[in-house]
Amino acid sequence: MKKIFSLLVILIFSTAGFSQVPKTETQQLAKLLGANKKEIVKSFVDLPQEDIFWELFDEYEKHRESFGSKRYSLLVQYAENYEGHSDKKLEEIIEKSVKLKNDAEQLLLKYFEKIKAECGIKTASQFYFIQRFFEASLNANILGNLPIIEK
Repeated sequence: MKKIFSLLVILIFSTAGFSQVPKTETQQLAKLLGANKKEIVKSFVDLPQEDIFWELFDEYEKHRESFGSKRYSLLVQYAENYEGHSDKKLEEIIEKSVKLKNDAEQLLLKYFEKIKAECGIKTASQFYFIQRFFEASLNANILGNLPIIEK
């Protein structure tokens, strides 16, 4: 619980100074957390089979990054012309966003199962929840900085 509280404090203070938007989701997460993602994962996840875990983690990150880049690109596309988008364009952005979120969730579940099979349920559960934490933190930061279409 102490670790989570410490991470939350870091996030709160790092988001207060959020001014320049990094070019990728990974860069933004690194700026938001103020640390390397692997270092944070290592401090939260029990690693009885470290080599296997990191191999699967790197594999997951490689696939996840493609979803993150596409999602980030969609958000930038929305933000650059948020008041000028047609109804059709807004619907297209939302549909793509939902599909990417669903695909990313399926990827996370796939790697949860792989890690569970190789490293056990405890490690897999910790992996799953720290990933959810990263996602929620990043979402709050990105969405908190997006313009909202006014009435």
